[in-house]
Amino acid sequence: MATSSSKAFAPVSLSAYQAGMLETLMTQQVQDAMLARSVQVAKENELDSDWRFVSSLGQLKTFKLRGSDPFSSTSSWATTLEKTTRSTACNLNDRSTLGGHTYNKRNRSSSWTRQTIGGDCVHRESQSLQSFRTFGRVQGNYRDIVGVHHAVNSSDFVHYQKLLSPMVIDGAVLRTIGATNESYLGIKWLAENSISGKRDVRFAEMVGYTRDANGREIGFVASASIDVPDARC
Repeated sequence: MATSSSKAFAPVSLSAYQAGMLETLMTQQVQDAMLARSVQVAKENELDSDWRFVSSLGQLKTFKLRGSDPFSSTSSWATTLEKTTRSTACNLNDRSTLGGHTYNKRNRSSSWTRQTIGGDCVHRESQSLQSFRTFGRVQGNYRDIVGVHHAVNSSDFVHYQKLLSPMVIDGAVLRTIGATNESYLGIKWLAENSISGKRDVRFAEMVGYTRDANGREIGFVASASIDVPDARC
């Protein structure tokens, strides 16, 4: 049974500068994903030889990149919180597709690999980032897909996440930086009971809509896992 999230965590404190840098990082992540998607669409979803097929689910196919991703912008890796460690993920949704997105990760059960300390980006030699790209089609309206990620309070957040994954056991909205009816930026916590055991992550999330170079509306859900001081009582 889920515990009361409001009692489990103290509020996350951010300066105006930190909040602004976090918004810049997330915005850059969305722009990087849109650039990668536009190149992929132009190639009719044919990937270069550096991409290796990993798996498929329905009409979705996932590929892994050998080496670094040219569309993962180095300029976006700015300091957001002191001693921050995080990964990034961005899903782009339009009226008919879910995919063409790139995300960086190592292993679901391990910590994320890129660390920022005092403004200097530190790369751990033994824990290199991996980039994956998934594209294809899913059934449903893109606004419904984005909408289920729009949660400004802990109760709604946990409810929606449990609908998305049966592994979710708890969660909380730790800090809302900005929110409207169609957009959200904030920091959240999520706990899951996976096959390898219980694990949790604290992450920044940006949800909203924008338009591509052709004026077509794109819905996005961008996230970046971060380390914040342990706030549980």
